[in-house]
Amino acid sequence: MNNITNLVARGINLAIEGLNDGPAKMPPGFQAVSQIFGWGKWVAFVVCIGCLIGFFAHLATERQNGGGSGSIGWLGKILLAIIGISATFGLVGAFIS
Repeated sequence: MNNITNLVARGINLAIEGLNDGPAKMPPGFQAVSQIFGWGKWVAFVVCIGCLIGFFAHLATERQNGGGSGSIGWLGKILLAIIGISATFGLVGAFIS
């Protein structure tokens, strides 16, 4: 039993030593990917704001015509999409930097 414990401890120590290979660096040419990702983030932000403006304009015209309560569910879908897009860009941005 003691030999198995020592063997497992050695394996864990070797795995930890293998992970310490210095500071992480971006591969050459990856700066362009980071710049494209930055532009994509702003384009997605503008599209999300446009969707919200379009939704509220649609809601206002439906309310003027006597309806509009059925499209409130779309607000939740739009907000969930915005949260998903923001989370995606946040996670990928954390991995890139």
